[in-house]
Amino acid sequence: MKLLIVYQYFGGKNTMWSSRIYEMAQYWKNQGAEITVITAPYSKSDLGIQNKFISRHNYDGLNIIVINSQDNNSYSFIKRVYNQFIFSIVSIYYSLTLNYDIILTSSGPIFVSFSGLFSKFFRKKSFVFELRDKWPDGAIELGHITNRILIWVLKKFEIYIYIKSDLLVAASIGMKNEIFREGFEGNVFVAPNSCDKSFFNDNHKLNYNSSSKIFIYFGSLGVMDDVQYLVEAFELANIDGAQFLIFGDGVERIKIESYISNRKITNIKVMGILPKQEVFKWLQLSYASLIAYKNLPSLQNSSPNKLFDSLAFGIPVLHNTWGWIKDLFDSNKIGLSANPNSVLDMANLIKYIFNNPDQREIFSKNALNVSNEMFERSKIAEDYFQEMKNLL
Repeated sequence: MKLLIVYQYFGGKNTMWSSRIYEMAQYWKNQGAEITVITAPYSKSDLGIQNKFISRHNYDGLNIIVINSQDNNSYSFIKRVYNQFIFSIVSIYYSLTLNYDIILTSSGPIFVSFSGLFSKFFRKKSFVFELRDKWPDGAIELGHITNRILIWVLKKFEIYIYIKSDLLVAASIGMKNEIFREGFEGNVFVAPNSCDKSFFNDNHKLNYNSSSKIFIYFGSLGVMDDVQYLVEAFELANIDGAQFLIFGDGVERIKIESYISNRKITNIKVMGILPKQEVFKWLQLSYASLIAYKNLPSLQNSSPNKLFDSLAFGIPVLHNTWGWIKDLFDSNKIGLSANPNSVLDMANLIKYIFNNPDQREIFSKNALNVSNEMFERSKIAEDYFQEMKNLL
């Protein structure tokens, strides 16, 4: 199988971002697939700064084509959309000229589907559309897109992509249900996020001596992520013997750091952005992992990588979403769910898990079991690979 993957935010084993595509592609490569990835520089990727508009690399056996249309979540909405659009247009050229059997486009943004549609219509190639974010829903809910005609066009185009894809892939069961609520009536394959610890080198553990229990957040500090909610909750919890470490970067970072500084909070620190391998070393030391999103409908069925990374290391999670993740937590007792509208509720959960180490250990064991049984990367990658092979 020759597979062309179009994904704007590719990152490898040293990325500060999701390594889902890299880890999946490594498994598929080992099964005999020949893989080319079309991507762009991202502020959290490990591809580095590109000096040419188009550059080619070999990354652990993967053929990488980098279109220098960089994205960064600190950019304005207009600049991000413009760069995403440029990336998608240039990707069409490669979809029409490269030699491959199947094209897989991974979204958001929704523009990435252009290359898949062109490939299907003009070259009769099999088109796999992977939905990781319900774009444009988030942009609409945040008020970035308000024109009713444009919203109608984008929603119709969204359904059109679903219908025209030969394989539609959702990153969570909750996202699959959202697709059906949009009116789509076809088949949807679910390939959830996961964590492959085989890529983690734990030979060098951190030499960090502290009597405090570490609560950790790692990921984007963007407008969708409600890290401010977590900061206020941890401050309100007012626990001696605990500290909250925040690993990440984004447009909200300055605001968060200013809040911490102005209120003279000493047990919350913004550590900045680190490669995923380094963050995992801190994760191993952590007592609990915190996750929060803005209370928007499109985010209730998100599939955050930080959740699966935490579970894989047996770290209990406190979160504030009300979609499929809450159902998973309620069924498997792997952490606690807070009301997204109540900072006090999250503060109480932080105090509860801090004061109940025995319950924390139960959550930890359950987290490892759930990770191994439900979100094992090689099993998910194998099922995904078989679904694509069925298209040939």
